[in-house]
Amino acid sequence: MNRESESLVGRYFEDILGRGNVAAAEELLAPGVTFQGLEIIEGVEDFMQYVVELHTAFPGLAFIVEDGVSDGRVAAGRYTMRGRHRGQFLGMPATNNRVEVRGISMFVTTDGRITEIWDSVDSLVLTQQIGAIPSAEGAGRSSG
Repeated sequence: MNRESESLVGRYFEDILGRGNVAAAEELLAPGVTFQGLEIIEGVEDFMQYVVELHTAFPGLAFIVEDGVSDGRVAAGRYTMRGRHRGQFLGMPATNNRVEVRGISMFVTTDGRITEIWDSVDSLVLTQQIGAIPSAEGAGRSSG
C-alpha cells in the first residue's frame, strides 16, 4: 500500500471507527461519501451516526488492521473488530457477549479523501456472537 493510502486507511480505522472522531471524519471523508456494508449510508453526518450506534452497542470497540493493499485510487484493508455487546444492535438487546469479527473494507479515494467505502464483515459470526441467531455449535444438539 502506498504511504498516502496507508495513512488514510489507518486513520479511518483508528480515528473514525475506533475513536468516533468527527473532526477526522470531516477531514478524511468526502462530504458525499457512500458506505455500503450492513447498511447503505450516504454523507459524513449519517455515517458518523452509524459509528455512534456501533460505539453505543459496543463501548470500547477496537479495529485492528491486519493488512492492506492499494493501487493509488483504490485501497483495501482487512481488519478484526473486537468489543463487548453492551447496547442494542441489529434489534438485539445487550448480551454482554464478547465479539471478534473479521472483515474487509475497500476504499475509493479522490483528492486524498475517501469517496466510497465497501465493507464486508462476517455478519453471520457477528449475529451468532451477539445471540441474534444460534451458532453452529448449538445447532443439531438434542437435549436428551
